[in-house]
Parts: sequence; structure tokens; C-alpha cells
Amino acid sequence: MIIRQHGEVDLKHNPHVAAVEFKLLQLLHSVGLAVPTPYHLDQSGEIFSTPYVVMEYIEGKPEFAPAHLPDLILQLATHLSRIHQINGSKLDLSFLPQQEEIYAEKLRKRPAPVDKSLDEGEFEILWNQSGHSLRGIHRCCSMETSGQAISYGKMVSLLLSPTGRTRR
Repeated sequence: MIIRQHGEVDLKHNPHVAAVEFKLLQLLHSVGLAVPTPYHLDQSGEIFSTPYVVMEYIEGKPEFAPAHLPDLILQLATHLSRIHQINGSKLDLSFLPQQEEIYAEKLRKRPAPVDKSLDEGEFEILWNQSGHSLRGIHRCCSMETSGQAISYGKMVSLLLSPTGRTRR
């Protein structure tokens, strides 16, 4: 078993992060995804001063130079396929943070300086457009599920066409 406690930064962003993680692990486990089994959530502060989750320990080690890379790629593709087969509209995801609000706040703040190694320079188009709809950006960057969103992908590749115009 593993005891997972979130740090100060996580708790500052969401004081209920341990409860969210526990519920999400329960949900993902219930639909058959390969996630650690969550055993216990303690928010009492009696044992540790901050909430923690007790979950299954999964044996493994990082492989930075795998001998059979094609097998690992197939395993990854299989897991991604299983994730994308889940119908999020049939799941109660109301406990997840509202992604639209999170991304709207992030997009209001322009990074300084722009990190060219991450292709953030292409976001200049979005930051410099007057009246650009953050709601439109949210639709481009996420899969909506009953008012919640599971975000994925490289935002700029979803937002910009080869001509530099924003997509809807």
C-alpha cells in the first residue's frame, strides 16, 4: 500500500484534492481502467495534519531505454484507447474542478517571457486578438461532459489552422 499526501501547492489550489483524487481513482477503477485501487481517504487530521489517500502499490520501475519499444508503444496505445472509450456523459464528474474557469484564468494572464521551446509563441495570436472568446478556446481544448471537462492535447495545435486562423 501507498499513502499519498498532497503538498502545499496542490492544497492551495484545491483544499479537497485528496478527496477528488480518491473519487476519481474509484470511478476509473470501476470502469475497468488500470489505476491503483483506492482503499481509504482520511481527512480527519488525526494521523497526518493534511488529508491523505491510501491506495494499492503497483510494482514497476521506469524504463528509459526499453528493450522492446514496440511492445510498450502497443501497451500505451491500448490504454489510451480504453480511456477514450469511456462515455464521460454517463459518469458523475461533478466533483471535478470546472476546467472552463481554470483555463479562462490561465488565458487571461500572459506568460512573461514566452517559452519558444514549447511553441508558446504561437499563442501570441490569441493573446493579441481583441475580444477572443475564452469559451471558444474551452470548446476547442476539451471534451465536455455534463458541464465538466477533461482537457487534453496540445492547445495550440487544436486552436490554429495552418493559416494561423483560429478554429471552432
